[in-house]
Amino acid sequence: PDARKPDDWDERAKIDDPEDTKPEGEWRPRQIDNPDYKGKWVHPEIDNPEYSPDPHLYAYDSFGVIGLDLWQVKSGTIFDNFLITDDEKLAEEIGKETWGATKVGRGWGG
Repeated sequence: PDARKPDDWDERAKIDDPEDTKPEGEWRPRQIDNPDYKGKWVHPEIDNPEYSPDPHLYAYDSFGVIGLDLWQVKSGTIFDNFLITDDEKLAEEIGKETWGATKVGRGWGG
């Protein structure tokens, strides 16, 4: 927690070429590789002595609600039939059973 980036740490990958000469008018010096470049400094980390993994932290038997954060350009978007699963085959089966049946008569074709 007390680690600090050294004062001489240089994170600039490119620097102005000191041998580049300024012409007349507006000018930006040519960039060259920085010989003192050490890379992005990363604060060292230590293991958290109070951490204990919990593989069931986000495991729920059932969900009572779902929240959506939406941005839409056109109003009138309809959502229904949400399925929360990590089983791709189940999702495919449920999608084939329900999506085609619910899109008919709602202006989605079919």
